[in-house]
Amino acid sequence: MAKFVGENGLRHYTTKVKALINTKTIDREGVANGVAMLDGNTKIRDNQLWDATESKHGLMTSEDKKTCNELKQANESGALVDVPIFEEYNNDSVTLTENVTPSSESGFVVFLSKMNRFVLCIIESGTGTRKYYKSWKEMRKEGFGNGTPESGSLYSLKDNSKPMLYIGNGTTITPVTQGAIESISNGEIDLLFVK
Repeated sequence: MAKFVGENGLRHYTTKVKALINTKTIDREGVANGVAMLDGNTKIRDNQLWDATESKHGLMTSEDKKTCNELKQANESGALVDVPIFEEYNNDSVTLTENVTPSSESGFVVFLSKMNRFVLCIIESGTGTRKYYKSWKEMRKEGFGNGTPESGSLYSLKDNSKPMLYIGNGTTITPVTQGAIESISNGEIDLLFVK
């Protein structure tokens, strides 16, 4: 069963984090489960820092910070999508073009149910001919991996009247039924803060 954190759950999680931070007061400096002590220059001592990455001890590097800022900007601009969106559910068997990888900006993603894969559809101007591409530049970044639906991943059919949510099973996608997905409860979030 797939789960997600809803808006209320996210608010609850934020409240729990803030409460946890507030419990870390000055009388807990340098003690187990306390807060870090500062050196003579009001900087945290190196021996009290966690590992910034799997290979580096200490604070985040300027390069890491730049990457974080880029991800933050991409998220705020809407470039990062939680659930990949495809615009049309297509049952036709088609011929795929493999050697061209156009930008996704020039087409829309279609799920070909007979081939069990996501492809990029481009409608040629003038002729209206549809061309289907097995891969495209932003394919992985947009959440479509290598084109095959990933097990447990959610996908949304864009439909102005009623969007439909699908779930991948490693081979194909099926409509999400009641009980197939649920919001993470506040109780489950609370358990994340239990020692």
